[in-house]
Amino acid sequence: MRHINKCMPPKGFQAFAAQQKRGDWNAVYQQQGLLAEVHDALWQEQEGLSGYTEKPLSGRVHADHFRKRSLFGSKADVFDWNNLIADDQTEHYGAKAKDKFVRTKEQNGLLINPVAEDPHEYLTYTSNGRMRARDGLTDQQQAKADYTIEAFNLNDHVLVECRNMIIQQIKQMAQLSDQDLVATMAGVGFPSVVEYAISVRNILK
Repeated sequence: MRHINKCMPPKGFQAFAAQQKRGDWNAVYQQQGLLAEVHDALWQEQEGLSGYTEKPLSGRVHADHFRKRSLFGSKADVFDWNNLIADDQTEHYGAKAKDKFVRTKEQNGLLINPVAEDPHEYLTYTSNGRMRARDGLTDQQQAKADYTIEAFNLNDHVLVECRNMIIQQIKQMAQLSDQDLVATMAGVGFPSVVEYAISVRNILK
């Protein structure tokens, strides 16, 4: 998970949201081309990566409401562009795992918000690709990091294997500079894992 720099929403979405009288997201599906416009804008913002796992997005993009619609159903929440994060429609981790795990507004508030916060301040990795809370956090920060990892199931075996593969690849490219490594790994996703593996490599030099 990494920080997401949000841009202005598409003009079509802004106009549509302004016309709505209640938080009915299903209305988006009835507006021809609007959902595709939303997906494309979110894809561009996130550079084609999941906002939660950093895994490259597939063709089936899901516009997730970080604050769950079932808990935060007002028009202000449902059509808040800063509340929309692109993810895959994967059942086992990411947005759908979060939606199954989080049951109350208070629990939603325990999650690290990648738009409002910098997940890098909370999260790091182990040498085999597992995500963990950073050392030196306060008890409250530690609880938030642990809850976020659990809620999004960010240590699902598929994600851990992807991260571990990246870490091992970087270990084997010791001859490359940091800049060349970033360029070489640009297409694999998981930029925070690439950053972690490079930093560890530099410490061990």
